[in-house]
Amino acid sequence: MDLAEFRARYERPAWTPPALAAGATVRGFVGLDAGSTSTKAVLLDEDGRVLAKAYQLSKGNPIEDAIEMFASLGQQVTSQGARVQVSGLVTTGYAKDILKDVFAGDAALVETVAHATSAQHVYDDPHVIVDVGGQDIKIIVMRDGRVKDFRLNTACSAGNGYFLQAIAGSFGYPVERFAETAFTAREMPVFGQGCVVFLQS
Repeated sequence: MDLAEFRARYERPAWTPPALAAGATVRGFVGLDAGSTSTKAVLLDEDGRVLAKAYQLSKGNPIEDAIEMFASLGQQVTSQGARVQVSGLVTTGYAKDILKDVFAGDAALVETVAHATSAQHVYDDPHVIVDVGGQDIKIIVMRDGRVKDFRLNTACSAGNGYFLQAIAGSFGYPVERFAETAFTAREMPVFGQGCVVFLQS
């Protein structure tokens, strides 16, 4: 399968932020994923439509990272002259429990539940979810809307998110451009064996 065919089959259209009416008050729900290497946030309206989203590499303090995520979501709304009223907050990821407590969240979900729920929102009948996290890889197998199997890579960090970020940096690419650059490769690279811990040295 060539790149054009692969993209035609699997690539989703680029997300475009919806236009908000100036002066309007937007009621929404915030989802916050505080992972080991990155923090993600999304603002959904009451119909589940994405109004704003934010992403950044973690800076070592999940509380400060979360505050920056909230500010980014709010700025995307206020830049259109609207204001947001947050009706609920759900956290997930490594720091889900502390962030739920600090920001008085409504729930802290394990990542597998969050992934399965969101996949069913986007796709009619998702079968496999692969989460390449900063420190582990999770594979969730679903059938008829239920999780049937789950696998977690715990043996080594090689191939996980931080490994990919370190490799991208060693080649001079920001991690955000790594996938696009990899698609243009003509050969498969061969990396020496060993855990990501030793890459830095």
